[in-house]
Amino acid sequence: MDTLDRRLKQKLPSLTGSQRRLVDYILSHDEESIFHTVRDLAKKSNVSEATVVRLSKALGFSGFPEFQRELRLRFKNRLKTTSRLQKTVKKVAHEGDLLAKILQTDMVNIQETLQQIHIEEFRESVKAMDSAQRIVIIGLRGAYALAFFLGMALEFLQKRVWVVQLGIGDMWDRLLGLEKGDLVVAVRARWRERR
Repeated sequence: MDTLDRRLKQKLPSLTGSQRRLVDYILSHDEESIFHTVRDLAKKSNVSEATVVRLSKALGFSGFPEFQRELRLRFKNRLKTTSRLQKTVKKVAHEGDLLAKILQTDMVNIQETLQQIHIEEFRESVKAMDSAQRIVIIGLRGAYALAFFLGMALEFLQKRVWVVQLGIGDMWDRLLGLEKGDLVVAVRARWRERR
């Protein structure tokens, strides 16, 4: 987890509704946000310019320029991952190689998952989902497909499910509206470079 993500996780509960809406906009439009001025961000996310500056301070930055530098660094790190994936694809001679590589990677991931899961934790998770009044599933970016699939499977089992959708600005407000008996399931995709 990078520095900015860590700060967001720590400070999120203390942010105002406008600040959370701004964070949601920035994270879902990070490719544009790294170039916006305070005025542009305020206009695009429908908050005041003061909210943009206050958010920077609330996250522990000296001001908006430092916050924007951190956003750019985060985006740069993401681009490095993308270029690594593109290099991997270029090494593949033909489609059959790519399919075999994907399936081999999936087999390794399944084996590692089996080794890392403790059966008692798995049972507790199943019990928690079974007894929950409502299940909120969060899976952003690469994990969204997994979150969506889990949501469909739980709906099939007659559970009340809400899968957080990408780009919806009310995510933080919805999460703050959780009640006793609700369960939040976070799905995280773990990407690793295989040689």
